[in-house]
Amino acid sequence: MQPEPSDFIATLLRDPTSSHLLEIIAKNLPQEAFAILWSTYFQGKLPRLAIHPVANFVVAKAIERVTAEQLVRICEELVDTWQKTISAPCFH
Repeated sequence: MQPEPSDFIATLLRDPTSSHLLEIIAKNLPQEAFAILWSTYFQGKLPRLAIHPVANFVVAKAIERVTAEQLVRICEELVDTWQKTISAPCFH
């Protein structure tokens, strides 16, 4: 069963201070819990999160943990957004 997304976690993703906590959580969660975190907060939202000036750091840390299957889905999800992602202000 997929949990309902929490506004608190969504806020952690975008807050410059608390996002570091979410990076540590994503890095250290057991794989089963990480899979739930990934599917609830990242999957299907990557184009928006990848260009966010804070959330992109959490996304990068989380991508370090994904499975090969998840990585394929990440590439599929971002295929039409690479140019926008690269030209985003946070990358200049």
